[in-house]
Amino acid sequence: MYKNIILAYDGSDSAESALKHTCDVAQICGATVFVVNAYQTIPKIEGDEWVQKAIAAGTARGEKLVSDAMRKLRAVGVEVKGEVLEGPPARAIMRVAK
Repeated sequence: MYKNIILAYDGSDSAESALKHTCDVAQICGATVFVVNAYQTIPKIEGDEWVQKAIAAGTARGEKLVSDAMRKLRAVGVEVKGEVLEGPPARAIMRVAK
């Protein structure tokens, strides 16, 4: 049925619900799940310490969310990969889908 499933995950209640459903489908199909988190692009101004901190915070938050989702999926035997991307979420998800 499905070989690959993309899970866009932001830690919200809706994302948690999607994670549970994704887990069920992946177990039934033997699919690999790609967990993706995207954070909004922040204009890069070289040397601006605030911008650098904001980018680092977005990346760190995304890495934690993806890691948590991956841990839950692995705990039930689902093969999983994860990625944190910068940019509008819809575009980031589409890049992974290609």
